[in-house]
Amino acid sequence: MNVKQFKKLFQLCEDYQKITCTTPTEYLNEQNHSLDEDVIFHFLNFYRHDKVFQEISDHFIEYNSIVINMNGTRIKLLFYLLIFIFNPPNTTRIEQIFLTVSKISYMTKILLYYSDKSNQIRTAKSACKYFENEYVINNFVYPILNNEEYYRNVFDFLTEHHFRRHHKKLTIPIEMNVSKKAVKAPPVPVNTPAEIEPFRGGKFQEPHTRKIYVYRRN
Repeated sequence: MNVKQFKKLFQLCEDYQKITCTTPTEYLNEQNHSLDEDVIFHFLNFYRHDKVFQEISDHFIEYNSIVINMNGTRIKLLFYLLIFIFNPPNTTRIEQIFLTVSKISYMTKILLYYSDKSNQIRTAKSACKYFENEYVINNFVYPILNNEEYYRNVFDFLTEHHFRRHHKKLTIPIEMNVSKKAVKAPPVPVNTPAEIEPFRGGKFQEPHTRKIYVYRRN
């Protein structure tokens, strides 16, 4: 599934949520426009497991202490994506889908949810309420166990992508090629009284000569 298909699936689910007393199949039959076969399949398969993903979504919100103002369809679809569509080792399409929702910070935490073994067990128990054990093992337990490492890899990719996008490298200043020769001190300015005196009046004046009288004793 690519980004375009995921967006179409999400919009289809959002529109279906607004309708009552209609099954998913009946809703699709009422659509006038043609739909991608993959989108149709995953729409029906998603609602076949809707109760399981509702329980997973509710616990995810509680587990991460999240307060949301939406119906949780996007969260359920992302968990469905991880369990039923995720197909490593090629994770490029999944990475692109998560990039489209990564503006909502807690969405990327979905990728870390199954790092906690207790959450893996909880999901299996939730699925066992509605499906046979063998079906749960093949369609829930094995995908989660086999792909747990890849979930983390996608999370690391998103974290690195976010860092590169929002944190620029600091500019390292270039050391200037300044001469390091010792600088000689300037000559002492003409500022002593004896030296200033000849320049008073704006022109050079001869310094006054003082006569010295010497007295001799008889």
